[in-house]
Amino acid sequence: MYVHATKEDMMAVAREAHKRKLKVTGHLGTITYREAAELGIDDLEHGFFVSADFDHARKGTEYNTVRETKALEDLDINSAEMKSLFRLLINKNVAVTSTLPVFKPYTKSEVVLGGGDSALLPEALKIVSDRWQYYQNKPWDNGILYKKELIWEKQFYDTGGLLVCGTDPTGSGNVLPGYGSRTEVELLVEGGFSVIQAIKIATLNGAKYLEKDKIIGSVEVGKKADLVIINGNLENDIHNIRNTEIVFKNGIGFDSKKIFESVKGHVGLN
Repeated sequence: MYVHATKEDMMAVAREAHKRKLKVTGHLGTITYREAAELGIDDLEHGFFVSADFDHARKGTEYNTVRETKALEDLDINSAEMKSLFRLLINKNVAVTSTLPVFKPYTKSEVVLGGGDSALLPEALKIVSDRWQYYQNKPWDNGILYKKELIWEKQFYDTGGLLVCGTDPTGSGNVLPGYGSRTEVELLVEGGFSVIQAIKIATLNGAKYLEKDKIIGSVEVGKKADLVIINGNLENDIHNIRNTEIVFKNGIGFDSKKIFESVKGHVGLN
């Protein structure tokens, strides 16, 4: 479901999807998180960044991202209203997808997250870099909401909420598939999650959401698992997650360095 979906849309989609044992997720706008939970959504995209629940000037299905963002920036980090939303989502079994990488570039981060700049076509890298620089010089402080989001995601998780990971390789082109996924794990750890918690959020929790955790999502006897070999201890430095050497997919080992080298300077080529 996307930003201009109506309540009637949500009700119909949830009804028909659930008949078929399918899940409904969405990046919302005209529908609040609370309304979506009551209407049967299963997951909410982008953490709490796009929640319209706290824009109290909102009328009906009005969609105003500027006011919505300002309301979140002004909201107390320990807001009782936010905690009430956590409880509702948990009671309704609604998961939340963390997509920290797509927002991180607005906070003076790496230009291309996860070291993905070498993968981009030089012309594409220039476009992305120029756009990144443009956002860094803006008067607003994008870091305010980003820092709050880290705390809210941890609070939601600690309250018992199902937090899962997404990459959302869109936006300004700073987030690439793969590079963005491992950056998500790094950012969760920077936000206060333990390494083990971050890895479970990125693996097992996704399987739980899809109701496939009995067969995938963790390394256990009798379950299917793809494995990654990393050169370095993640407990010592989470950024060692970038040192992938071999990825085993369906029992076949792939040389990560060769794969990364093969796409060097090609991403963005039409």
